[in-house]
Amino acid sequence: MNSDRHTHLRALVILGGIVFIFLLVRGPVAWQQSGGQDEEWYAVPGLMVAEEGVPRVPYARASQEGSVFLGAERMLLAMPPAAFYAQAPFFLALPATYGTARMASLLAGCIAIVTVFGFGREWFADDRVGLWGAGIYSLTRLLFFPATFARPDMLCGMFGLLAVWGVARWTNVRSLRWVVLAGVCLGLAGLSHPFAIVFAMQLFPWVLVVSRGIRERALTFIVLSLTTGLTFASWLPMIVSAPDLFRLQFLNNILAPAGPGLLARLLMPWDSFTHHLPMLIDRTHPIQFAMLLGGWLVFGMMIWRSRRMEAATPMLRDANLRETCGTSGLTCWLLAGSSVYLLIACQGEHPIQGYWCYSAGLFCLCLAAVVVRTVDTFSLSHRTTQTPSPFRRRVANGLALLMIVLAMLPGSGVRTILAYARHAGDLNYQNAAFVASILEDLPVDAQLTVGIEFALEAYGIRSAAGRPDDIILGIRHPLYFDSTRIPTNYAILGRLALAEQLDDAFNGELVSTYGDPDDEFSCYAEVYRIR
Repeated sequence: MNSDRHTHLRALVILGGIVFIFLLVRGPVAWQQSGGQDEEWYAVPGLMVAEEGVPRVPYARASQEGSVFLGAERMLLAMPPAAFYAQAPFFLALPATYGTARMASLLAGCIAIVTVFGFGREWFADDRVGLWGAGIYSLTRLLFFPATFARPDMLCGMFGLLAVWGVARWTNVRSLRWVVLAGVCLGLAGLSHPFAIVFAMQLFPWVLVVSRGIRERALTFIVLSLTTGLTFASWLPMIVSAPDLFRLQFLNNILAPAGPGLLARLLMPWDSFTHHLPMLIDRTHPIQFAMLLGGWLVFGMMIWRSRRMEAATPMLRDANLRETCGTSGLTCWLLAGSSVYLLIACQGEHPIQGYWCYSAGLFCLCLAAVVVRTVDTFSLSHRTTQTPSPFRRRVANGLALLMIVLAMLPGSGVRTILAYARHAGDLNYQNAAFVASILEDLPVDAQLTVGIEFALEAYGIRSAAGRPDDIILGIRHPLYFDSTRIPTNYAILGRLALAEQLDDAFNGELVSTYGDPDDEFSCYAEVYRIR
């Protein structure tokens, strides 16, 4: 018992190291870099919740019918609000920047890593699987991107993993409190993004299949349904207060991009697969994609070939756990594979890819089980006596770690990390300081149209000065609005706005430039005086 406790404490220390390294590597870049995709819409509502209690986009000016963000300056209902309320505590303590909004995603990423570790104990009764899974997960691009952007992706994926963990815990201890936890997390996932329907489509059949008898099956289904529904219903007062805005924003933002025919896509998902798989491979990186898919396939073969699935489970000392954990290994494998199918079918033509952080956690566990099984096999000094060699185990663990780290390096953001480290203290690599330097050179009473990379920082500075209405989001998109039609004095345009040719649309006079246009990691802006 003392040995097991010592081993578990050692695993927790290693887990803490994994989370610390993740924060050390990802945190500085998330804190300093300019705004990215959709962050202009999903970061500032957290600031508004902190200041006013209601999510909105104060620098939006949408007026045309069909705009996703029509009326968003009054209230944002295009997306469920959990992510905004998760950001609010950080805005109460930290400045109004994109970096502050990203802290909620970064924290969710850390919790997701810990949750993946927790599956090692619940599904495999082995902390080694949890540690390998958490370590691999912390290195994947599918965690890297959503955990470092102010979007709801990471929060939704985290709650999805927690909901799965709750049901996994319930299957082992049969206490309804874990079903309640799963339901609350499932509801919170829905309050983060409607793609949480994927988690529901997995969890409800799961509890029905593993329940023992009609009474338990009915009770767990009812408890899971009630806790999920009641949690999600906390959004209703906000919807009821502005039903027209909800209809215009939510339907145009969520349902329209996915397209009609969810049932048809579930039955015949081929078109959706051909649409999403190339993007998924690119998002994951081909090497990481091959490694995660290969681990899932090998783990499936281990389950298939094993007698009572024992070979799919790490070498357990307690023979009574083998059947339970072998079945749990199959559960992990099925949930991982079905999550890809369901996410692709539910997304339809929707282009967002951050929600793969959920599937990635499950796939990393499958790969981790393969790694642990391989290390155990390699560690046997005498196959006939099944005697493990500590030296061979250390060598096997070291080789496995080296191979995984090398496979994860391409596309891991190493160049970005090194660039920010080399230029520590340079305001061109600190978005908040960069924007402040631009605003210092402009009249304090000027109306400013600001590109998406700098909009939140500019709004925060002008709002603190008592002039929040001076900032207009610089954007030109048929589904959003066209800021070039709105009167302004100056336009502060970053690379994204320049790529959309907003400088030509404004037809203004270039008065100054900031940053290095040739360094992709440096902030860069052009300031135009609008005639």
